[in-house]
Amino acid sequence: MHAAETLRRFETVHADWQRALEARPDGDFIRPFGPQQGGFGGARPGQMGPRGCVENTRWELGRVCDHVVAAGECFLDEVDGLARGDGTVRRASPVTWLVFGAAKRLPPVRVEVPKGLPERYARVAAPERLERGAALERLGALAGRMRAARQAVESVDPRLRSRHPVMSWLSAREWYQLVEMHTRHHGRQLRRTLDELDATRTA
Repeated sequence: MHAAETLRRFETVHADWQRALEARPDGDFIRPFGPQQGGFGGARPGQMGPRGCVENTRWELGRVCDHVVAAGECFLDEVDGLARGDGTVRRASPVTWLVFGAAKRLPPVRVEVPKGLPERYARVAAPERLERGAALERLGALAGRMRAARQAVESVDPRLRSRHPVMSWLSAREWYQLVEMHTRHHGRQLRRTLDELDATRTA
């Protein structure tokens, strides 16, 4: 997928996140989700649940936002590195083609979190609990980085790749696309969880 189309999709997803979060009371960002309230988190240690993320505790909305932004920042750091030539010439794997070329979405499966992740991924696995203002500000900053990176993505040799901890070797275009897919993936979870949270208020 061309970077311009990826950015267009990301802008749509980002706007959905902003509309949803701006309408939430401050308390929702620090309130843990219970067993019947969707569930970010809740997987066994070292796994990503079908509706949640790494960690064996329930995540507050503020942590979910920080996870999405921290992951996006890591992915864009890889784009920056490849733009500087910090990569290896490799072929795409069949899994990479399936995820980025055919499905264009992250699969709803449990993902084993590998041991020994680089330090830059620490916040992805153990995000901070952001308050409402900080969450919206960080999501806005991520959108700014996506816009700034678009032209650089197209200029990188597509054969040049760097290693993702789970999905093997990715090109700059695939790292860029991953920001959109990961944000969209959690956006679906966000809508379900907030709908369930509202239902508990009116029950």
